[in-house]
Amino acid sequence: MAIGGATLADLGPVEVRIGTIIEARPNPRARKPALVLRIDLGPLGIRTSSAQITDLYEPEQLIGKQVACVCNLEPVRIAGVRSEVLTLGAYREDGAVTLVTVDHPCPDGTVLA
Repeated sequence: MAIGGATLADLGPVEVRIGTIIEARPNPRARKPALVLRIDLGPLGIRTSSAQITDLYEPEQLIGKQVACVCNLEPVRIAGVRSEVLTLGAYREDGAVTLVTVDHPCPDGTVLA
């Protein structure tokens, strides 16, 4: 299967886990509006993510929401924030990003099947 010109073999193993957002705040240094998320990933600890999701979400409504995160990427610095995980979302037709969430709660750190 090819993804953006790369194959899954090129990408290597992708570790996607479920975590709970415990903190969300705007990132005033971001060029495009973004939120800084602190996500509890259970045995992996609490990780930070920068996410451009302000079209659909206010910070206070994200607290307690469980989201899917790619956990085995190298951290990157985004607008002054050390982003340690990639919070997964999908682009809607209007260009807004909707988060990948779970229907039923599961333990933080659960690996996606």
